[in-house]
Amino acid sequence: NYSFLKCRTEQDLIPGKGPLGGLYTACRMFENTSLLVLTCDMPEVTLESLLTLMSSHQVKNKITVFRHPEGFLQPFPGLYEPSLSYTLLEKMNKDHLSMIDFLESIPEKKVISTQNKEPFLNVNRRAELHVLSLKPMISHTPSPETRSQPFAKPPPLNSEEGLILEPPLRHQKTFSCATYERHLKE
Repeated sequence: NYSFLKCRTEQDLIPGKGPLGGLYTACRMFENTSLLVLTCDMPEVTLESLLTLMSSHQVKNKITVFRHPEGFLQPFPGLYEPSLSYTLLEKMNKDHLSMIDFLESIPEKKVISTQNKEPFLNVNRRAELHVLSLKPMISHTPSPETRSQPFAKPPPLNSEEGLILEPPLRHQKTFSCATYERHLKE
């Protein structure tokens, strides 16, 4: 029950199929638009990473995702085309529910390599969230190598000793559910 969100929520069209089921539902519900898919357990996703995905995506690439610094495809955040619904349905009918296997099976994809692990931090337990909340929100000035990586942060302006105070996305102003729905309609 997600009624506490106070915005539109949908049940998976085919329950019990994990992320593939959720993606399938979104593809069927929004058949005329590319889908920027985020998860609730990745609080370090940055605006820069989302902008990188959106600026890199083309409809001919049915999927646009990052390659995690450890080498595997990172399914979320990602951009997905609704035309994937048929492939998703085939995978679910065979109980092939691995997102990574699904991503690997799609030839028409754009993969963005990065060395930045932070946006992909997955938080599933209160203890992990607590540790994350204690993390200092100070980072050093990015090196030229880091700056050339996708979604690298810009150099600081008027900072002392090359430090930048940077709140992650979870602390920044975000869209409310109603605002998000309004943007989906535009």
